[in-house]
Amino acid sequence: MISDHRSLRWPHWRDVLEIWNPVRPPDVQIIPFVIDEHSPNDPWFNRRAPYETLSSSPQVTTARHLCRVPPECLDAFKIYACCRERDAIWFNRNVIEPVFRAHGLGGKMFWTAGAKYLLPQLSGDFVSVGTSLRHDEAAQRAGWRALVTEAAERWAAVANEWALVRIPKFMDSASAEYAEWRRFDAAQKTLDEREQYERLKRKFERQ
Repeated sequence: MISDHRSLRWPHWRDVLEIWNPVRPPDVQIIPFVIDEHSPNDPWFNRRAPYETLSSSPQVTTARHLCRVPPECLDAFKIYACCRERDAIWFNRNVIEPVFRAHGLGGKMFWTAGAKYLLPQLSGDFVSVGTSLRHDEAAQRAGWRALVTEAAERWAAVANEWALVRIPKFMDSASAEYAEWRRFDAAQKTLDEREQYERLKRKFERQ
């Protein structure tokens, strides 16, 4: 619950880090893509149930940026994602987006306008998204400490339950692993085309 009314101004990024750093969540583990084990389209990998994956569009976008956001912007990105789910637009606009701009990034490029659920669903009793704060600038200004702490708690839960597979679309296009994937993918497409040709050939031969 947002109830901290001590702050009368928007904090600086250094103020946010004073709250974030003592409760900094562990990084989400990033697993290398293995051709025979992983789907090329499902980046979220459930650590508790390895058969369970997640490929919903907003969460895929979140996964891609976790793999690509510069390290100096990663904490800001995590807080931004949670605050966006809470519709804490005033906090993001006044506190987090200036961090992105300082590093040549734009926060509004991360997801499409209608994206809502940005983090993977968490099991158990953990409440993923709290009450929307969209029209309550005063609550966001007064309760920014609670927003930051809540973001840390959610990301800690995500890191405990989910890992990321660096699927091909997240790879560096100049890397050896991407070149290996391209070779495999090309060979697989050739094989699929050959199998389709053979099926059609047998079909017409029977006519």
